[in-house]
Amino acid sequence: HDAIADFFHGATPWIKCKSTRPYFSYIDACFASYVRIFNDINEFSAKDLERIYSQEARFLSKASCVFFRSQWAADETMKAYDLDGGNFKVVRFGAGVETIPDRDEYEGGYNLLFISKEFGPKGGYAVLEAMEKLIDLNPDISLTIIGDRPGQLPDVPQIRYAGFIDKSNVEGQKR
Repeated sequence: HDAIADFFHGATPWIKCKSTRPYFSYIDACFASYVRIFNDINEFSAKDLERIYSQEARFLSKASCVFFRSQWAADETMKAYDLDGGNFKVVRFGAGVETIPDRDEYEGGYNLLFISKEFGPKGGYAVLEAMEKLIDLNPDISLTIIGDRPGQLPDVPQIRYAGFIDKSNVEGQKR
């Protein structure tokens, strides 16, 4: 009862909430983006989708602030829901990175990183196709994949799968 604000992780599950306090939300993408990217939109009722989109747009527009993982997600949400985004803030917590190094330790080279819990739906196979072309152009380029393992991994030394990294323990954080 003493709270001065509400904070929601995500938005879609909370669109029916009627907060009497200022509220905030943290999302990585709006429902409209998820449906478009991860589903066959034709499998859903257009009327139901419009109802959910409308409710989520209203929920997001009334929030004191909506925090996004990426500028892309904020832009997609503004476009999908015709919102001005005046209460949107990009905080860039991509890949769950909690700390940012004090200095850039980049030493040159072309070392790419792909991090995802859903390799295929997040564009991983397009990345592998692009890597094959890039390796032909520059054999010094490399790719490290963290997270979900591709079903078919090319057998080339420039592409390596590092597995999942559990950041909840010291070893994972160090890695």
